[in-house]
Amino acid sequence: MIKVKQMLIKVWLDDIIYCEGANVNVRIVTSSGEYLTRERLKHIEQQLPVDRFLRIHDSFIVNLEDVKGFASNFTTVELHRAPSGSKALSLPVGPKYRQVLKEKLQN
Repeated sequence: MIKVKQMLIKVWLDDIIYCEGANVNVRIVTSSGEYLTRERLKHIEQQLPVDRFLRIHDSFIVNLEDVKGFASNFTTVELHRAPSGSKALSLPVGPKYRQVLKEKLQN
């Protein structure tokens, strides 16, 4: 459950494509739409299962099931599922997250 304005919204884990932190807000992007919450990205990260979601940047958490590919130097990941109405999406991978991403994706 996430708090959006004055409502609590149930978001299914399978629907989450990625989460993007921006200041004190987190944008949760799902296959059916986007939600903006006043949670911190770190708090969202703690609520998500570590076997399915991974922090790839100071500003991004990605659903590992949606990773289609990655740059050979692990600087970006490409997602096979994008928000409705969007083309394929690439997200940046921060230097301190590259090794963990590499291990997760190559296992």
